[in-house]
Amino acid sequence: MISAKNFYGILDQTLVSGGSFISFVMCARFLSLDEQGRYVYVMSAYLFVLLINLGAIYQVAPIVYRSFGFGYLKWLAAYQSFIALLQAVIVAIIFIYFGKALQWIIDIWEIAALVLYLFLQQLVDFDRRIGYISEKSSYPTVSSGLVYPIRLFLLYVVQPDSVYLVLIIYIFSCSFPAIKVILSSGKFIISRKSYSYRGKSLQHLRVSITTTINAPVGWLLSYAPLYILGQVSGPSSVAIVAAFRNLTNFTNVIMEQIETRIANEWMQKKRKNSDVDINKEILRFAFIGFLFIAFVLMALMAWHRDITEIILGVKYIDCSWYLIMTWVAYGFYFISRISGINLRINGFHTAELFSGVLGVFFCVTAGYLGIALYSELGALSVYILLPLIVTVAQISFQRIFKHMKY
Repeated sequence: MISAKNFYGILDQTLVSGGSFISFVMCARFLSLDEQGRYVYVMSAYLFVLLINLGAIYQVAPIVYRSFGFGYLKWLAAYQSFIALLQAVIVAIIFIYFGKALQWIIDIWEIAALVLYLFLQQLVDFDRRIGYISEKSSYPTVSSGLVYPIRLFLLYVVQPDSVYLVLIIYIFSCSFPAIKVILSSGKFIISRKSYSYRGKSLQHLRVSITTTINAPVGWLLSYAPLYILGQVSGPSSVAIVAAFRNLTNFTNVIMEQIETRIANEWMQKKRKNSDVDINKEILRFAFIGFLFIAFVLMALMAWHRDITEIILGVKYIDCSWYLIMTWVAYGFYFISRISGINLRINGFHTAELFSGVLGVFFCVTAGYLGIALYSELGALSVYILLPLIVTVAQISFQRIFKHMKY
């Protein structure tokens, strides 16, 4: 039997991941390739600020929540509101400055919509995740239910033809949970209680420094090739590569469960008995995953054109075999993530960080060379080779840092 807590968690994850996936697919069908490429830029910017928030807030909050008390959540809402606005403005400035290089000369209305969307979407994420922190199992599902069904309905009805219209729809769908967080933040800021949290806020900030440092590395591994491709070939090429990557990323729901629940189970076993051999379980799990990846690969080789036409439409059908390349890349990514989990369980955090930095270096250097020569194929090749480079680096650095388990 699935517990109520797990049921609501799965339902919430389905709403968020499924809603995001379907939103992307709908935009791919409605928007031109150039507009879809700009949409990819916006979504990648959102994922960057989300990764920052994961390190700065959500990985720290469960640790300190019980010692700080309920008022801490109100302080956290005010803190998230400040960070959300700051990050939204910084992202807009970056897009303005690098717009010519990315072949997107963003106008004033698009800037305003971008800032407002990024600000509100971060508050929506906060409203949802606060339920997990305070252990209110059904609340995240309710919060997500106020956003994604409305978003999908409006996309279907309006069928936007520009990224600006997409942002307006997203802003409207974010409004209800975001306004709740803004009101909560405002009440806390003007209350006298806010002064009592100065010392505790400094404690939160000190803890969050170490959890935030990996965020830029993870983001660059995923999006550096796309931004290089945008400079070389323009937004339309970004749209094509990102569309096929998004199709294969449907398995991220499974990967997130592996990264959290299954990895935590392995870690608990290791903590209870340091002599237990977790490697056999990891290898067995990796083998099952490899069989699944191989099975899907055979299906894609047979029906990649049909799948592309049904999901993305005829605009992408000439590049349908990119779906095979992105799935191969995802297979190598799966191996890389399993290797990374193994490093964390065995305490080799330094090795994981160094391998990620090496992967970013490969992304930038090999990316510019390969993409300049082969455009979209160059970007796809980088995505295939990158997890292999990271995995080899993880194994190598594990041996180098075997006496430095931190």
